[in-house]
Amino acid sequence: GGAACPRARMCVMALSPHSRGVLIMLLGVLIVTPDSALIRYIMDRIDGALVCVFWKMAISVLTLGTFVTVTSGGPSEVWKGLLESPKHTLAGFVLETLSATGFTLSLALTHPARALLFISLNPLWCALLGRVVLKEKMEIRTVVVL
Repeated sequence: GGAACPRARMCVMALSPHSRGVLIMLLGVLIVTPDSALIRYIMDRIDGALVCVFWKMAISVLTLGTFVTVTSGGPSEVWKGLLESPKHTLAGFVLETLSATGFTLSLALTHPARALLFISLNPLWCALLGRVVLKEKMEIRTVVVL
């Protein structure tokens, strides 16, 4: 029937924005930790960090591309959405590529704990940049958590 929260969505949309953010953060941590271990495992068996970056990016593009295509209603809908804002799409693509490449190289070329420590500081940098560049007001709970 017309339930307010269908099972397929797992009631995620019924959560407050803060709770959804916490859920997304937890899922991210659960994904990043095995990713780090797999990168180190692969680096021990291949010659070259760039080979590792290539395959990680290729698998990510295929997986994410398939997911987006299926959930968006097909390739034409994906292209239509991408072309609605080409400058933003290109900027997002470049920044995400640099971020993913940097993440993989940092794990491949240094101790994973050190790389993950620096990566875990991302919320601090985002909050500080938001305050300085965008003049956003930081809530007291954000300051306390940081």
